[in-house]
Amino acid sequence: MHVQAENVLVEIVDEAGQACAAGDVGHLVVTTLHNFASPLFRYDTGQRASLTGPCACGRTLQTICFVNN
Repeated sequence: MHVQAENVLVEIVDEAGQACAAGDVGHLVVTTLHNFASPLFRYDTGQRASLTGPCACGRTLQTICFVNN
């Protein structure tokens, strides 16, 4: 999946809350950048994911891959 970096900050973190390296599986944590009335800061979605390389479609946005628990 493409990450819409203009609207959200996506982090993949380990059990200690530290950033995972690209390709490592961790918790998907998001921070919204435009929801001022009810902002989310480092919201743990409960999903597991990993950062993946560039998409074959040619877009330069960051991509993530969800992992089944």
